[in-house]
Amino acid sequence: MDKPVSVGAFKARVIAYLGQVREGETLLLTERNHPLARLIPVFANPREQALYDLARSGQVLWDGGKPFGLSDREAPSANRHRVGVLVETESSR
Repeated sequence: MDKPVSVGAFKARVIAYLGQVREGETLLLTERNHPLARLIPVFANPREQALYDLARSGQVLWDGGKPFGLSDREAPSANRHRVGVLVETESSR
């Protein structure tokens, strides 16, 4: 869920709010209580972005661990959002 932040509060504490975004938080900037912009994290790794999007949509839950099935090279960095992914295959039904 987006964390609402007024433009004035964002301006006063921009470094702190950018730190929250860096850790995976999404901010909804508001002006006079009306949505103005959404500030979301950007991930260098496309898989990391996909995992973040799945977690944000509620399709997967994050347990704080390394996603199953990813090698150490592919695993999200420690400073980023991580989720565990359940994969259902035809043979597992």
